Amino acid sequence: FFQFFFFLHHLLVPILAILPLLLLFEILYLVAFQMFSRKKVEYQEDLEGEQNTKKAKTAKELEDAVLGFGKEALKSALAVDDEDHGVIGVEVDKSVAWVDDDDDTVKVDLNEKSRLKKLRKHDQEKNIKGRQFASRLRGQFEKVYGKPKWAETNLDRKQAVDDDGTVDGEGADALLQSSKPLLARRKTHLVRSVLDITQVKDANSERRSEAVVQSVDFHPSSSAMLTAGLDKTLRIFQVDGKKNTLLQSTFIKNLPIYSAQFSPDGSEIIMSGRRSFFYSFDLQSASVAMISEIQGRKEKSLERMWMTPDNKMIVFSGNDGNILLVSRKTKQLIGRLKMNQSCRKVAFSKDGEKMYSTGDEGRVYIWDMKNRVCVNKFDDDGSVCSTAIHASPDGQYLAVGSNSGVVNVYDDSFLTSTNPKPIKSFMNLTTSIDNMLFNHDSNLLCFSSRMKKSSVRIAHVPSLTVYKNWPSQRTQLQFAHSLAISPNSGYLALGNDKGSAPLFRLNFYDNF
Repeated sequence: FFQFFFFLHHLLVPILAILPLLLLFEILYLVAFQMFSRKKVEYQEDLEGEQNTKKAKTAKELEDAVLGFGKEALKSALAVDDEDHGVIGVEVDKSVAWVDDDDDTVKVDLNEKSRLKKLRKHDQEKNIKGRQFASRLRGQFEKVYGKPKWAETNLDRKQAVDDDGTVDGEGADALLQSSKPLLARRKTHLVRSVLDITQVKDANSERRSEAVVQSVDFHPSSSAMLTAGLDKTLRIFQVDGKKNTLLQSTFIKNLPIYSAQFSPDGSEIIMSGRRSFFYSFDLQSASVAMISEIQGRKEKSLERMWMTPDNKMIVFSGNDGNILLVSRKTKQLIGRLKMNQSCRKVAFSKDGEKMYSTGDEGRVYIWDMKNRVCVNKFDDDGSVCSTAIHASPDGQYLAVGSNSGVVNVYDDSFLTSTNPKPIKSFMNLTTSIDNMLFNHDSNLLCFSSRMKKSSVRIAHVPSLTVYKNWPSQRTQLQFAHSLAISPNSGYLALGNDKGSAPLFRLNFYDNF
C-alpha cells in the first residue's frame, strides 16, 4: 500500500503543478477566439456595407439615366453607333454576363421618391427587390429612348473598319491592332436610330408672348429669329441657346399676327393676319409700313402668307381658290393663279421655279412660276383634305399632310405622274397636320399638329423612319402652333399656346 501511495504521489504532483498553466492557456485561448470572432464580424459588416454602397451608387446612376439627371451618362452610352462610326459589334451570349446574388437581398422603396413611382405596376406596390428594380429601370430606359445600338446582340465583329469605311483586317486581332474604330466618334452622316437633340433656353425667355405664338422664323444669314402671334407683337431675338437676348419688340395695334416671315435676303419682315391689309417691317430702319389692301381684290383675310425663295414675290391664299402673287418690291398684285379648291398651304422648290399648293379636296397642284401655269396635278393618296405641304431642298421628295394626321412622302415621280404613290406614309399623329418642314440637307422632316399636346415628330428621311426618342415623356412642348428650322439646321424652334418658343439644339449640325 505504501508503495502504491508513493507511486500515485509521484504521478499526481507533476500534473497538479502544470494544471494552473493549462487553465491559463485555456483562458488566453478563449479570449483570443472571442477577439478574432468580433473582428471577423466587423470585417464582414464593413464588406457588406461597402457592397451595398456600390450597389446604391450603381442603382442611382441607372436610375438617373432613365428618370432624368443622367444626360451625360446617356450621351456617352449613345455616342458611338456601329453603322455610323465604324464600330462593329460582337456576337455574344444573350444571357446576362454577370449576376450579383445580393440583388435579391436589397430592397428598394418605390414610394420614397416621386419619380420612382412610375416604376410601380400598381398603386399599392411599395418595396421590390434589387433585381426587379434593375429590370424595371432597364425597361423604362428602352421605353423612353429605345434600345441602343450597342446593346444589340446579333452583330458581327468579324471585321474592323476604318474611319472611311474600308476594311482594316479580319477577326479580333485586326480589331485590337487598330484603335481607329474606337476613336471615330465624329458622325459622318445622320443616324436613324437616335436623334441627338438637346433642349436649350426658350428662344423668347426674355419676353414671352401674351398669347399663342402663331409664327416663328429664323433669319436667313444671322443668328436671329422672330416670334409673332395674337398679342399683336413682333419680337426679334438673338439666338445663342444660352441667353437669347431680345433685340426688337414692335406692337402692331390693329393686327393679330397669323403669319410672319423674314424675306430671303433678310432685310424685311412681312406680317399678315385676318385682315385685308398687311405690314412690312424694315430691319435696317426699324420702321413699319402698312399696305392697306391688294388692289383689285376684295380679300377679308390674308392670314396665309409665304415668300418665294427667289425673293421676288409674296404669295397669299385668297378667296375661292385664288393664289395671289404680290411683288415683294412694290407690294402690288402682279399675278393670280386659280385652283379648283380652297388653297390651304403652299411650298416652293429651292430655286423658286416651281410652286406646290394643296387644299380642301386633297389635290396637289404643281405650278411653273416663270410661265405661271399649272404643269401637273394629282390627288394625295387617301386624303380628302390636305392641310400641309413642303418640298425637300434637294428636289427629291414632296411631303403632304392631311387633316387625319397622315403624312405622305412622294419621290420625284410626282413631278410628271398624275397618280403617284407615296413611298412612305407616316401615321404617328392622329390630328390635322398644321406645319411641316424639311431641313436644309433634306435629311430631316419635321411635322406637327396644334390639336393635341406634344404632337411634333421628326423623321429620318433617308431611312423613312420616325425618331422614337423624341419627344420623350419629359419634353414639354404643349400645343405646337408653329415651327421653324434654322438655315443650317443647328436649331429647331416651336411656338406654342402658352406664349413660349421652345428651342432645341440639333447637335449633329455644327452651324446655326
